[in-house]
Amino acid sequence: MYNKLVNQGFKRKLSQVKQVYSPNKQKYITELNGHKPILICTGPTGTGKTYLACQEGVNQLGPFKKILITRPAVSIHNETHGFLPGSLEKKMSPWFAPIYDNIENTVGKEHLEYLLKNKLIDMCPFGYLRGRTFNDTFIIADEMQNSTRMQFKTLLTRIGENSKLVINGDLEQTDNIHDNGLADFLTRLEYYSKYKPVNYISLINLEAEDIVRHPSVIEVLDIYQ
Repeated sequence: MYNKLVNQGFKRKLSQVKQVYSPNKQKYITELNGHKPILICTGPTGTGKTYLACQEGVNQLGPFKKILITRPAVSIHNETHGFLPGSLEKKMSPWFAPIYDNIENTVGKEHLEYLLKNKLIDMCPFGYLRGRTFNDTFIIADEMQNSTRMQFKTLLTRIGENSKLVINGDLEQTDNIHDNGLADFLTRLEYYSKYKPVNYISLINLEAEDIVRHPSVIEVLDIYQ
């Protein structure tokens, strides 16, 4: 279906501009296209964690049948606005909007709408992950610094045949300090790697120098260090 989409005349923005990436981002892109099924990328806001995952996910439609997006439904400082009316998609759209924005910036609005309409991009709230196994799927798990330990473990065990799980997070922006799934797993992974080889998980850490947003963002982050 994706090849048909391209043949119909859709042009991806990412093919129109030759982009130059930092060494860390080049490593990230390499791992996004690598053979290890689980990739964890950490780093501050503005480093392109989500954007590059979306870009490479779209590029790999074909080998993967769809892109699945998930993230903890936690707003800043656990701010709540009550239950939103409408379908599941409408209820969850505020939490998934940043990822859709990244995909739209990558491929354009018309292309994004086609991908959504034909279920080449789908979303799955954390509460619906349990009991499911995702095959032939490029999974993007965003804002995972806000996951609990149980949520993180549940996510890691959902991956099936011919799938890729990309986990993004920034521990400096967590709204979950006491039961942090990302921090807990990184600690466990570091300990495990001292005694056994890690065969199926790769880890990339992006730094402040990888930030591509306005220079003011770099300055603000530096102030908060």
